[in-house]
Amino acid sequence: MGAVSFQNVQVNPYGHIYFHDYHGWRDTKEDCHEAFNAFTTNCAERIVAVSFFTAAEDVSYVVKIYDRFEGSELLGQLCAASGEIAHRGFHTVDYESPITLTKGDDFYVYLELSHGGQAYDRTSTIDLLMGPSGTGPGSYREQSVSVEASSFDFETMGKMLLDSGNLITVPSHSFPGQSYYRDGSTWRDLYEFDNSANFCIKALTVISETDLNHDEIIDVVDFSELASAWITMSTDDLWDPRFDLNADDIVNAQDIAILGAEWLRDKSLIADWKLDETDGIIAHDSTGSYDGEIHGNPRWKPDEGIMCGALFFDGYYDDYVSTPFILDPNDGAFSVFAWMKGGKTAQVIVSQAEGGGTARNWLSIDMASGRLRTDLQAPGSSGSALISNRAVIPDQWHKIGFVWDGLRRHLYIDSIEVARDYLPLPGLESATEGLCIGKGSGLISREYFRGLIDDVRIYKGVIEP
Repeated sequence: MGAVSFQNVQVNPYGHIYFHDYHGWRDTKEDCHEAFNAFTTNCAERIVAVSFFTAAEDVSYVVKIYDRFEGSELLGQLCAASGEIAHRGFHTVDYESPITLTKGDDFYVYLELSHGGQAYDRTSTIDLLMGPSGTGPGSYREQSVSVEASSFDFETMGKMLLDSGNLITVPSHSFPGQSYYRDGSTWRDLYEFDNSANFCIKALTVISETDLNHDEIIDVVDFSELASAWITMSTDDLWDPRFDLNADDIVNAQDIAILGAEWLRDKSLIADWKLDETDGIIAHDSTGSYDGEIHGNPRWKPDEGIMCGALFFDGYYDDYVSTPFILDPNDGAFSVFAWMKGGKTAQVIVSQAEGGGTARNWLSIDMASGRLRTDLQAPGSSGSALISNRAVIPDQWHKIGFVWDGLRRHLYIDSIEVARDYLPLPGLESATEGLCIGKGSGLISREYFRGLIDDVRIYKGVIEP
């Protein structure tokens, strides 16, 4: 037994961490000195630091950020930093003058290392630390391990892996156009070298707060707020740093440009999976914060959604989308909406994964009545599900929704309220895991959804459809 103690910990100061490596340093491209990663900003923000690995001692580095990659050439250098790093490992380099970008800007983080090669992530095979006789890594016999889906549980799988000394494959994913390396005078896509690989080069940003009056939307009132501080400088007595959106110590046209890029953006929108992709294993969140991962074999349907494309789930024991943690239902008012077509009784559209707290199905079809249902409920024995007074017709598109206003739950079908609590609730059960789209919170086969799901959105606060 053992323990790890964390002391004098710095709270994460970054709004976004841009990266393509799922698992960090898995391998080293030893013949590579120069590499870069391509990114696109999610909102108005400032790049304040870059992180990377060195695979050797006493490495000289040069890190630059570029605005464009055109005709196999990096163009429009925005900043540069260089130095010496004594020890191998993970390092973060801060920029004294942050680089300000607006939403949707492409940028490229270039890294040159004097020796040791470039660290990258890839699909890899790892071994357990204990063989069946407890003699350590040298004593393995490689065996296959299979677990029937109908009897799957993690405890059983873990015991079988320990007993077998099995080597475990940890998959990583990459796409063309994400990571490049220098080969002579030519930039080559790392995807062509290994289609699961990406370089471990990260950009760290601080988000510019553009909602100056905190009303959850960027509009003329925010421009009026900015105008009140026009041409003020950090040396002025009336200086207010919240209006300096690009952190250059003056409020001027550059700050206007940042605000304009966010014009009429709804700040209450936390996550939005449009599900309009045509291929791949990522369901992109349009806010840029909570991309989902595809599991199983759901099929993209680019022309069959209520709004552009949709994702078809076959109802078998593997199709769903998982997301990172987004919110705890007990933390305050929130709203979730989705479009659906299909589904059978007991099947689930949106749920919270099992883990910390009490996971519940957010939106599902009641097993007994075929009506819309939520299992988000008050803590304790007094809690119960809320079921609508209207059934969901399987062969039609429906916009379904759940709203928690901090006191009562509300269910909606096609923008009509179909259920609500009559008495106020003390709160909702707490849960701290990510979401699942297309399956329930547990591994119950009947809860896997069969049909089309489109445009899943989560909002902070109360949104009336």
